[in-house]
Amino acid sequence: MNAILICPADRPDVAFLARSQPLALVPILGRPLLDLWIADLAAQGAKRVLVLAADRPDLIRRFVGRGERWGIPVDVVPVQRELSADEALARHAAPGTTFSAPSQVATLDRLPQDGPPLWNNISAWFAAVRTAIESAAIDRIGARQLSPGIFVHARTRISPGALLRPPCWIGADSWIGPRAIVGP
Repeated sequence: MNAILICPADRPDVAFLARSQPLALVPILGRPLLDLWIADLAAQGAKRVLVLAADRPDLIRRFVGRGERWGIPVDVVPVQRELSADEALARHAAPGTTFSAPSQVATLDRLPQDGPPLWNNISAWFAAVRTAIESAAIDRIGARQLSPGIFVHARTRISPGALLRPPCWIGADSWIGPRAIVGP
């Protein structure tokens, strides 16, 4: 399986996120979005990934290298503008290469595995990140959800007199005392 990833270019409603780096390199849970996508494709068995970058392709290329960290070849191709999936296939798919799954040609406008949209506006970005936090908390961090939007690690002590307001996440080995208020 081969894959083509299309890096987002201009997204006016979240332009502030792209001031210092392309949107494809914005960190989500401490990892750039592009890293999450390539790691997901590698786990699905991708043999080669082509990254199309219109916004600061030099930074994308510097981050990706040759794909060593994922164990698959990754090539970065600068493009003049963000391409649609059909345009990307027509211009950059090698002859004889087949793409059978939608995730094999994707614009990085959401998290891998078809998460919610990221770049529509700042509310959409926060909602997508919150979804990622909830998933990571349950799957990888050893946390549990006390109530909607409140995640607590298994090794946390919370006084019955503490007030927890969503959204909040309390990490491992934390002690929350009486009359403490955690959250916005």
